Amino acid sequence: MMQTRCETVASTDGTPIAVWITGEGPSLLAIHGTAADHTAWDRVIPLLAPTMTVAVIDRRGRGASGDAERYEIEREVDDAVAVAAALPGPVHVYGHSFGGYVAMHAAPRIPNLAALTLYEGGIMPAGMELAPSTFLDDLDALVAAGQREEALEAFMRQNVGLDPAGLDALKAQPSWRGRVDAVHTISRELRALGVHGADPVPTKDVTAPVQLLVGGTTDSMRRAWFESLAGLFQDVRVTVLPGQGHIAHVAAPELLAGALLEFVGQRAAG
Repeated sequence: MMQTRCETVASTDGTPIAVWITGEGPSLLAIHGTAADHTAWDRVIPLLAPTMTVAVIDRRGRGASGDAERYEIEREVDDAVAVAAALPGPVHVYGHSFGGYVAMHAAPRIPNLAALTLYEGGIMPAGMELAPSTFLDDLDALVAAGQREEALEAFMRQNVGLDPAGLDALKAQPSWRGRVDAVHTISRELRALGVHGADPVPTKDVTAPVQLLVGGTTDSMRRAWFESLAGLFQDVRVTVLPGQGHIAHVAAPELLAGALLEFVGQRAAG
């Protein structure tokens, strides 16, 4: 059984960012989405670690990472750039959902970038609203009242689109505890995306290959948004995960790992 070690990287503002590292081979930096921590990748890591060095961060404000008094989405990007610089290069970067937004903004600033994979995450169309402010207010009220799990369930149903069976399956995972612990970060991230979600990225500076992952059952509007990002990159392909929605890392880890290994393998061969 491969051992996992936790290392800490200081971000630009001094915030300590925890990185959980497992395996041997090319470096893969994984950036998780909203309402999660590094444990969201627990089912994927064993499938990748035999051939890759998998480094999963705890994004700021959760897990073993620190936080700052004031939240700024730009600091999340700084965190990813700092961690990538600390890993043996070249570095493959993977971002899921909100983590994809962070990864996309970080990519032009990572000089040792080997490839970039975005799973249903990236810059948003101008004017797009992921969640009404009233819903975020309701989440904040639930968290303030100590109803953290209820807040997380509401987010998973309304924003992620999980049906009752999908929600029950997610709650059965060991990573659910970390999601509950991170629930207070949901509203700050979605509010920040409401302001900065359409901020441009100098994608012309990303010369590394890019893979866009989309779920085959993802609703048509969101899927069109994610697939439209292909036009922003020089070397890009879109890979559909059949039968999956937004959380293949939980529902079908073998499928996600296979897509990553095939993509990274082609890059290494090239």
